[in-house]
Amino acid sequence: MKDELEIDIEEEFVKRALKEFGCWSIKFKHIGIKGAPDRIVFCPGGHVFFIEFKRGDNIPSPHQEEFAKTLSKLNFTVYFCYTVASAIRALEMEIAK
Repeated sequence: MKDELEIDIEEEFVKRALKEFGCWSIKFKHIGIKGAPDRIVFCPGGHVFFIEFKRGDNIPSPHQEEFAKTLSKLNFTVYFCYTVASAIRALEMEIAK
């Protein structure tokens, strides 16, 4: 939905991730660290990944891109999601690994 706020997208994903997939999506507290993703997602089978929720035509900041690269070097995946559907697709891809 075009007028949806980032927090609305995030909250709907959190509810669906737990209810439909049994995944815990925890707010990633990043005090003093620029660019950390919004959520760390723990899935059955030991899959862990990160999501940064965006809205509209917002693009990831350079700090967010750099943080994502750092996590990637540690073999974690960071998804930049603009809709609940894209976040659910990311979750489904992680569970399928």
